[in-house]
Order: sequence, then structure tokens, then C-alpha cells
Amino acid sequence: MPNGHGGYPWMGGPILLAIGFLILLFLPLASDSAFARARPMLGLVVAGVFGCRLAYHLHMRRADAYGGGYTDPDAYRRARRRYALACVGYSAAAVYVAHRALEARGFELPF
Repeated sequence: MPNGHGGYPWMGGPILLAIGFLILLFLPLASDSAFARARPMLGLVVAGVFGCRLAYHLHMRRADAYGGGYTDPDAYRRARRRYALACVGYSAAAVYVAHRALEARGFELPF
């Protein structure tokens, strides 16, 4: 269903990052490889970026359309403030959930 701007509200960036995290989570690797040792931290980084991209798509995308040229400057500032706060909150929540998922799969994390 179109969202009124000619596009679809599928949020391609966050969905691709979620798929990337799932691939990192379930990809079978030899435990002695360098990538296998870096995988948990890489998963947490992907989760953090996922939270920030989700915040952008939910709170800033419409205001930022066409470089923000068609958005009232006050509305743009409010959207940017909402986006910045949501980016921190969503990223923290996504990293927490990713940490729990990585622990459930048996990965060793330094914290």
C-alpha cells in the first residue's frame, strides 16, 4: 500500500540490517576463524545501526524528503530532535535484544 509519496513504507534499510543480523547469528562457522571471534561484536554493531535507521524511517524520513525543502523549518527541527532521541533509545534497545539473542545462541561476549 503506497504511503502517499509514491513509495512503499517497507523500511528497506532496517529490514536489510535485521536480515544481516540474522545471517550473522545463524551462519555456521568454524570456531577458530577470526570472523567467528569477531561475529558477536559485529552483531552488536549491526543492531545499533539498525536502531538508528529504524528511528530515521519512523521519525525523520518524511520531514527529510527532498532535502527538507518542502517541510516547515520548525517541523523539521522537531522531527530532527525526535529522531536524535529515538536513535539513542532504539539503538540501546536493539543492542540489548541482540545481546540477549547472542547469549542465547551461546556466543561469548566481553560484557
